[in-house]
Amino acid sequence: MARLEGSGTGRDHNVIIILMESLTAEFIGSCRGRKDLAPEFDRISENGLLFRRFYSSGGHTYSGIFSTVTGLPTPPGRSLMKRGEGQQRFSGIATVLKERGYHSMFFVTHDPHFDNMQGFLVANDFDRVIGQPDYPASEVVSSLGVPDHVMFDRALEELNAVEEPFLALLLTGSHHGPFIIPRDKPYPRVDPSDPEARRYNAFSYADWSLGRFYDRIVQTDWGKRTLLVVTGDSGVILDKQKELDLALFHVPLLLVDDSLVPPGVSRRVGGQKDIVATVMDALGGVWVNNTLGVDLRSSEAAPHALFIEGRATGFILPPYLLLERRFGNPTLYRFDDDSSRIDDAEIVSRMKVYSNALLSTTYAMVKTMQVGLPDITPQ
Repeated sequence: MARLEGSGTGRDHNVIIILMESLTAEFIGSCRGRKDLAPEFDRISENGLLFRRFYSSGGHTYSGIFSTVTGLPTPPGRSLMKRGEGQQRFSGIATVLKERGYHSMFFVTHDPHFDNMQGFLVANDFDRVIGQPDYPASEVVSSLGVPDHVMFDRALEELNAVEEPFLALLLTGSHHGPFIIPRDKPYPRVDPSDPEARRYNAFSYADWSLGRFYDRIVQTDWGKRTLLVVTGDSGVILDKQKELDLALFHVPLLLVDDSLVPPGVSRRVGGQKDIVATVMDALGGVWVNNTLGVDLRSSEAAPHALFIEGRATGFILPPYLLLERRFGNPTLYRFDDDSSRIDDAEIVSRMKVYSNALLSTTYAMVKTMQVGLPDITPQ
């Protein structure tokens, strides 16, 4: 825990965090992905600070929500959002900003109770939740609820009516099977003969929806005093032969607010647990950091990323990648070439100490109920 003075000058700027469903960096040209399906994201990134080597906390949506909101890594096993010990008021981003008078809202395309999202977020100072029951029934197209652009339109309508500074967390759903998307919107299509056409078109539609939402934000009165954060809840598996495919976790992080964050591209490695600290430092003002994240714009902390999938744990500490399984020996690779295995017991031991410390600290904070900040008094 540390009491910090943020470096930014936007203490009362609005914050919009968009968790794009399965926003793998491997489909984004500006992230040097193997596909180029996100022209709108690329366009927006020209106005912001893009972290190309950023990783989700796990391969599921609940991992992305938990770490993005709380600033803690996602422990292995059942989601803390659904476990009894996880039903606490964490010192997450909505809690910190509530002390500054912010109004916090969560928008999702589908059932807000899925994975106990609504229960967890309301307990963690989100004032309002907008989900599938709040949209016209005629707009619901699948089990994923409404298309992304419908959610974005509703979010804009709601945010236009908020008088206080606000935090908005938006979770999209269109780039998820069964990939049911509108056919009457002007997003780029791929060749229908491509075996992955449904997925690629869904990704393209989601990107178009993001660009449309961004253009509408900048036209509002509050747009110029808003920090926009875009990342993925997770990536997608592209190589099922690998023991842990990094594409499942490799997502971009984009920060857009030219009055707070100079545009550029960063090669610094980071993860979703760093979002709270990065946003709070960008906003500025005094805050208490009871997370395990760091400001990714700072060069003081060692760059790293930790992610969990099933019984496997991945830990990046450049230039190395360590993969651990519940049963079996850990394997060490070159981070930029995960096909190049390395035998070095000393490096493995050092990285295990680091990654285990992050997870054991998270467990200890949760078990001893030290995740909250009842004494937050920003100045």
